[in-house]
Amino acid sequence: MQQHSTLRLAARIAWTDFSLRFKRTKLGIIWGVLNPFFMFMVLFVVLTRFRAAHSEHLFIPSLLIGLLTWELFSDATTLAAANILQKRGIVRAIPFPLISLPLASVFQTTAVFLTSFVILLAVLPFVSVSFHWIQFLFIIPFASLLLLTFAVACFVSIATAFYPDTVHIWRWFLRVGFFISPVFYTTQLLLPENRPWFMLNPIARILETARATLLFHQAVWPDLTLIFVITLAAATLGFIAFQKYSSAIRDRL
Repeated sequence: MQQHSTLRLAARIAWTDFSLRFKRTKLGIIWGVLNPFFMFMVLFVVLTRFRAAHSEHLFIPSLLIGLLTWELFSDATTLAAANILQKRGIVRAIPFPLISLPLASVFQTTAVFLTSFVILLAVLPFVSVSFHWIQFLFIIPFASLLLLTFAVACFVSIATAFYPDTVHIWRWFLRVGFFISPVFYTTQLLLPENRPWFMLNPIARILETARATLLFHQAVWPDLTLIFVITLAAATLGFIAFQKYSSAIRDRL
């Protein structure tokens, strides 16, 4: 019962923040969808102009999958860090499960992701990607993405509560992470000796399995199982750590 109330509270916080975020804009939620697509257009023009290897027809959906995945991860973790500081007044005044704050950041960015994902699905038939039952297995890398994002959101929130400069440091980590994750390229373009090192990055495995299921109708079960188990363990550790430090976070704020 307590878990259900925590989830409802997280959903309410996410909806409130989501509404305030776009309240005074004319396009509203459309801005949340346009942000990754603006980035897509820039990368598409640059990469297709200077790299002939990216001219294949699957480059467009592959790039979209990379950008949408990265936007969810980076936006949710950044928002989680900001929420801890911005909501310190509420945290001090009202006793509520603090775990709802990182959960709310994940819920909010997931809503934007799903809206953009519908557009991605609409693009697939135009690039000769037919429907196949294996595409339903995309739920595994997607669930792994949510678990990883929640885990990192928890740890970043803890660090921010004790060291507020974490907000700025984390943004720098995300800038580096964008380039060392196969967001706008695939690991097949890497040198064979470098590929295993890149695959240590869980985002890389999530992206590779997502592209395999959606675009190539391939179910690489060892990779799908491995990334889900790893991210589930990470989310569990993040939850335990956040719960352990919840009282200290409240006192610190």
